[in-house]
Amino acid sequence: MLLLYRYLQEYSALGTAGGMYHFRDQILTGNPDLFFVMNADVCGDFPLREMLEFHQSVDVSPHFTILGTEVGVQCYHIWRTQV
Repeated sequence: MLLLYRYLQEYSALGTAGGMYHFRDQILTGNPDLFFVMNADVCGDFPLREMLEFHQSVDVSPHFTILGTEVGVQCYHIWRTQV
């Protein structure tokens, strides 16, 4: 299974949906079956292959898959969001 990637840089903060809208032509180039959206301000060892396999195993269309993780209470109080 081959995963191709492309890095698209925002020059001003657009938010996730704003970035997807702004780069929609680049995202849709080549008519992809699906795509990953990742924030580059976090680092980690993301299980992309496992996420793709899980996503493809779901027999409902359309659907999306989200990867989340638990963080300590201190991080929650700072960011007030899911990290």
